[in-house]
Amino acid sequence: MKIAISSGKGGTGKTFVATNVAATFSKNGKTVSYLDCDVEEPNGHLFLQPEISQEETVDILSPVRIDNERCIHCGRCAKVCNYNAIAITKDVALFFPPLCHVCGACMIVCPTDAIVEENKDIGVLKHGKSGDIAFHYALLKAGEGGMSPRLIRKVKACAGDGINIFDSPPGTACPVVETVKGADLVVLVTDPTPFGVHDLKLSVSMCRQIGQEPVVVVNRAEYRDDALKAYCAR
Repeated sequence: MKIAISSGKGGTGKTFVATNVAATFSKNGKTVSYLDCDVEEPNGHLFLQPEISQEETVDILSPVRIDNERCIHCGRCAKVCNYNAIAITKDVALFFPPLCHVCGACMIVCPTDAIVEENKDIGVLKHGKSGDIAFHYALLKAGEGGMSPRLIRKVKACAGDGINIFDSPPGTACPVVETVKGADLVVLVTDPTPFGVHDLKLSVSMCRQIGQEPVVVVNRAEYRDDALKAYCAR
């Protein structure tokens, strides 16, 4: 079973919930894997304190530049790029690596094979154990924000038998979508504040757009917020 635990914003207690769910299942005799998919700021290890036994560098084949001798400046690559990583003028083709998400669309549409690819180091993947819990997480290399979904896929590929807890990044952007898609259950952690309600609505909308119907956990529930209760009741 794959359980993704997410939140619309940081600070709701998402990782607190995720690590405790993993620990509770483990204490009840279940086979558990905890996978920290927040590759930009992983912090599950601070709670579960695993013993890391293996580390591996993750590299992918990625566009690095445009060969101006081959480029005919047709502009097809720039038009197809949803992330504005390419700009084409009549004299030069410009490529901005920090914006690239390695979707491959530019290479598909280029008629002259002018997009140059190279292997690129995007981060490190770590494996270990916290008691009986299999622990996996990754740390994205600085400046490689667009590569988060690729590294998250590597973390998710470590899922084992039994119960897998995917600790998602906060928000509703691409890294979150990559984490929660394909899960058997999506849990959204929120708090009873106006900001919590606002961001919960965004998270629910995101989940439904990818075919997931989430459940909600309210942290700090001693604080009353009728707006949150009314929204969840609907």
